[in-house]
Amino acid sequence: EMVRPDWTDNIVVRDEFRLMEVAQATERRIVERDADERSRGRTILVVEDTPDVVRLVHLILRQQFRIFTAPDGKRGLELALREAPHLIITDLMMPEMDGYELTRALRAHERTKHIPVVMLTARGEVEDRVQGLESGVSAYLTKPFAARELLTTVRKLLEVQDSTTDLVLTRQMDSMEIVAGGLAHEINNPLNY
Repeated sequence: EMVRPDWTDNIVVRDEFRLMEVAQATERRIVERDADERSRGRTILVVEDTPDVVRLVHLILRQQFRIFTAPDGKRGLELALREAPHLIITDLMMPEMDGYELTRALRAHERTKHIPVVMLTARGEVEDRVQGLESGVSAYLTKPFAARELLTTVRKLLEVQDSTTDLVLTRQMDSMEIVAGGLAHEINNPLNY
């Protein structure tokens, strides 16, 4: 009978562990990546613990946006801080950190406080909506939601964000013109003497 040395057993165990990690990662892969997704300019982070909802949101939005996903609020916050998406869609009830906590954390951080947040939830009571709005949610959709409703909400929030950005840039340019004019006047006065 042939006996394998100890180091061979370790290799087999490590290889089995790697295969198990790959299988788990594949199992967790909820949405397939599109070959041309990098060409889409806008990114959306979907923070949702139900794979079927993630697939549905991805199916609705993937033609126009690049989609990132996170299975809970804690990982969603990490991904939002790293990627700075243009919009975040989150569930209310999730492990680790719920949608309210996630939204408050996003609003508290300088890098993410301007990002629109859409909350998707089965809890559609007035109290839940008010609490969501108080935590900083931009829009609140109840499950089940219509594909057109989600797509229209996302588009409108991004349009408002663009308008706000344009307004801020215009005001900054106006301020720069005033400062530049004042500086030119101050420099010309001594030169005139």
